[in-house]
Amino acid sequence: MSLSTASCTTTTRRDPFTCVANDVIHMKFVRRREDIDDESTTFHPEYTHQIVSEDQQIRGYSDLKVLLYYTPSASTCYFAVSFRERTSDAVDIWNLIRQIMPETARLAGSVDEFLAAVEQEQMGGKFKPPGHQVHEYTFARNSTPLTTSDSSHQLPPPSPTKIPSPSDETFAVHFSSIADDPKAVAYHSIIQPFVLWFIDNSSFIKTEEPGWRLFTIFKKTEGLKVGEYSYQIIGFSTGYMFYHPWGKARLRVSQFMIFPPFQRSGHATQLLRAIYNVVRADPTIVDVTVEDASDELTRVRDLLDLHDLQESGFWPVLQQAPKLTREAYATLRERLKLCWIQAKRCHTILRLKYAKEQHDESVSRQLRLYYKTVLYWTLKQQHTKGSSQQTSRRSQQNTEATTGENLKLQLHQMWLEVEREFNELLEIVQSKM
Repeated sequence: MSLSTASCTTTTRRDPFTCVANDVIHMKFVRRREDIDDESTTFHPEYTHQIVSEDQQIRGYSDLKVLLYYTPSASTCYFAVSFRERTSDAVDIWNLIRQIMPETARLAGSVDEFLAAVEQEQMGGKFKPPGHQVHEYTFARNSTPLTTSDSSHQLPPPSPTKIPSPSDETFAVHFSSIADDPKAVAYHSIIQPFVLWFIDNSSFIKTEEPGWRLFTIFKKTEGLKVGEYSYQIIGFSTGYMFYHPWGKARLRVSQFMIFPPFQRSGHATQLLRAIYNVVRADPTIVDVTVEDASDELTRVRDLLDLHDLQESGFWPVLQQAPKLTREAYATLRERLKLCWIQAKRCHTILRLKYAKEQHDESVSRQLRLYYKTVLYWTLKQQHTKGSSQQTSRRSQQNTEATTGENLKLQLHQMWLEVEREFNELLEIVQSKM
């Protein structure tokens, strides 16, 4: 086998001793020996400014290559750094990366030791997920879900769910209360560093606080040992239980990620579905919110909520109601645990559908004016936080919209984009009905 240290085309044009961190860091989940040399299994971090340097460059090395290879469960890591030359003032890239790993991280000392750990996991029984299983689903092997061009927005299958065939792949979501489960604390410390690599402006959570919950997705495969299973980590999410003024609790989704090799396959929808299942089955939880949701997660959430509203028979009532009354919202909250802001958003989407079908310009105008107000205050809040923190696609485009003569034009352009997105969401949901 080969662990190539060939020259990378990632040094800056001016300085051969400066590399782009996102390019020279190579990650992969290794499920079999052949994966080591298979470049198609390699992925790279999206963000390194919180770990390496603000400008995401590594200085002091020529032909630098950093390897972060993981067993299927991510329990064991092969961490290696290679380079041709190093300057005397080179940054200590090993320690920069090692410090975000838990002290108890299991680091393989050689490729052979790492591959032995891979084989042990594939036998089955070596690793068991923390917590208990709360959701299971299947995808046809090597198939693309029937979705739009962005297949990460898969909707749940119609009921009843089809009987799995031997060729299907099985996935399981596990749930645990982190503070009450030492195994969950240990495992979360292993996978948590990935949020720094792939979620901008992310941070570690304090697992000693009692309110944290952990959801993990694994691909579940029969191991080589009879009766045992091997597990491939697919993604995870954490949520925090807050006290609610009504004497109950609110779950706020915090970290949420699907690992790059498994994105755009419907797993985000299934992970959010599992969170909803847990929340809706718990009478002490009044609703669920999402902290700083990305554009992608917002879309997945919208699709799933619209689907559930349709399945629950709420569409006709909501799309004909001029306003979302507190009484109507109380029913939605009790049945689906939607927070007020998300319920209002879904109501707006359905009212847009009604206006379009009825050719009612007065309703369209009301929606347009209402949502422009929402967009305006959103921009004001983003501007207050500071442009340096505005990293989402929409906030970057609209940072300057809070001042100047072009405010009205920019709000109109933003509304047109929102209207397009809402219409697309409706088309996707209706196509699955």
